[in-house]
Amino acid sequence: MNVLVMLYICLYIGKEKYETLDKVGKIFALQLADLKENGIIDDDGVHWPVEFYFSGDWKFTYIILGLNAPNSEYFCLFCECDAKSRHNMDLFWMPTGNTKGGKRASLFPVIDLLNYIPDELHILLRISDILMECLFRDLFKKNDFEQNFKEKIEKK
Repeated sequence: MNVLVMLYICLYIGKEKYETLDKVGKIFALQLADLKENGIIDDDGVHWPVEFYFSGDWKFTYIILGLNAPNSEYFCLFCECDAKSRHNMDLFWMPTGNTKGGKRASLFPVIDLLNYIPDELHILLRISDILMECLFRDLFKKNDFEQNFKEKIEKK
């Protein structure tokens, strides 16, 4: 392991409930803020800066960030994209946070927004879902589905 990189993992075994996690988060809040601001100074006087990251499934990350449900109007973890605009690939949202989808305070304010890392499976499924929806929408718009595919599917 590279001596410049130290990794710590905190595992949580319990219910994914904001109120419970809030109690746990408050226990560590001051220590985490101190670590982020001051880092760690080892026995040799070397200063080690600390940067926090969080990774969890989409639902758990929503709870940690204090956001509404993933199926709410403002669903994104990182921006204020609304559900009606999510399919419009011409629009762009900066990763400034989601203040419209929040109903509670973030449990770990010491973690920078871009250091929340959702798991790849949820991202892949979301992207696949949007791409398939776009494909079928285009097929139905052009009537290609009726003319070219329906007959082949029904024969099999």
